[in-house]
Amino acid sequence: MPRLRIDGNSVDVPVEATVLEAAALAGIDIPALCHVPGLRPQTSCMLCVVEDKRSGKTFPSCSTRAEDGMIIETGTEALRAARKEVLQLLLSEHVGDCEAPCRRICPAALEVPLMMRTVAAGDRDAAARLAQAALILPETLGWVCNAPCERGCHRGSFDEPLLIKEMHRRLAHEVPSARGIAFAAGPSSGKCVAIVGGGVAGLAAAWTLALRGHACTLYEREARCGGPLRDLNEAELPRAVFDAEVQNIIGLGVDLRTGCTVGRDVAMEELLGTFDAVLLACQDDTLEDAEDEEHVFTAIEFPMAVNAVAEGKGVADEVDRFLRGLPSVPRRKPFDCRLVEVREPEKAAFAAHRMDPATHGRGRERDAIEAEARRCLHCDCLKLESCKLRQYATEYGANQFAYRDVNRPSIETALVAGSVVFEPGKCIRCGLCVEITAVRGEPWGMAFVQRGFDARVRPALGHSLEDALTKTARECVEACPTAAFAWRDREERES
Repeated sequence: MPRLRIDGNSVDVPVEATVLEAAALAGIDIPALCHVPGLRPQTSCMLCVVEDKRSGKTFPSCSTRAEDGMIIETGTEALRAARKEVLQLLLSEHVGDCEAPCRRICPAALEVPLMMRTVAAGDRDAAARLAQAALILPETLGWVCNAPCERGCHRGSFDEPLLIKEMHRRLAHEVPSARGIAFAAGPSSGKCVAIVGGGVAGLAAAWTLALRGHACTLYEREARCGGPLRDLNEAELPRAVFDAEVQNIIGLGVDLRTGCTVGRDVAMEELLGTFDAVLLACQDDTLEDAEDEEHVFTAIEFPMAVNAVAEGKGVADEVDRFLRGLPSVPRRKPFDCRLVEVREPEKAAFAAHRMDPATHGRGRERDAIEAEARRCLHCDCLKLESCKLRQYATEYGANQFAYRDVNRPSIETALVAGSVVFEPGKCIRCGLCVEITAVRGEPWGMAFVQRGFDARVRPALGHSLEDALTKTARECVEACPTAAFAWRDREERES
């Protein structure tokens, strides 16, 4: 039985085991895009490369047999750099969005496509709760937000962008269960937080922290919360709308103290000595000295309300981690491949499996939100959670544009077979589906067509996807490392 060392760990492995299998036995994960246990190694992605310090050689671990005495390194700087290059080369040809542009652009990260899917399915309650959880002030933002999400909507390339802002405004207004009654403060953490500043960022922070079970006291020097939003007239923002949404937040058990200026009516030293954390959500130069304290956090009250909501939520997450004794983590976003735009010659191919035929050529549906929701093209990835290419691109900090500018390959029409979708532009030509359909004895199966740089994976000999996947559809979808093969029903983001 061969014995080798992998990242300093000794491991005995069966004869004929690969280095990749040996690493798994040692509890070490080596990234790979073209490997499925039980199938012949494809050695196509070259992401699983490792180095044998004994020989100085670098090789793919998925196809190299483990030998006695090997000294394997899996994560050197050189190996990580090589993997990053591989990922960037693959991404240079990748055609599609990870996140839908609307969700990507929204500072508060509203799951717009999911909200639209939920509305179209007739579940307004769930859609309204989703909007409430993300935006905190969904009806208020439905009045005051300048809707950057709508400017990025791919539907606008065909007729008109979706009425996203109006959608969450109407949901919040028309579905009472979405308000405070649907949310409750979490189990008490035993921790207390002072929030200085009752603008939008402070309110968003109070909501977030109260839901996490922390006792919040909100200090606002004016007679009412809201900051600049209070200066808007009734036509710009109905006062009753904003008052009701502020009350939703206070209703979570937030102790609101208005007309109270920190530094005048209550000393900052008192807050520092009384509360487990202090969050400064105001621009007050007299409080700057407190920012050096370990348990003091600051949030910017951005002029644009949706940015302030995002800031309040983000800083509240930091406070929550601090209160729970968890290490601070950078606010790093997952890798997000961008289609950038749908060009005129590509529109038919892009819309083929995305556009509801009943909505073709129809503009905005202002009178029926279900009809408007059905106009959504659902541009988010079908494998938002399980795409390995995205996971590794995030881990290695890959840049989609390292080897190309916005002149990406053209969108090709997706092939559809029942509940399975094959999007050629997301295929990395790993060969797994070709191997699976061959081993499982598909009459036609998937095959490589053309040669060299033009090689592509398609159903063999011009057959349909139905012909190619008579018994291996599920296995191909599960093995595919990207969303090239996917179910038409999307993987929704884990909460």
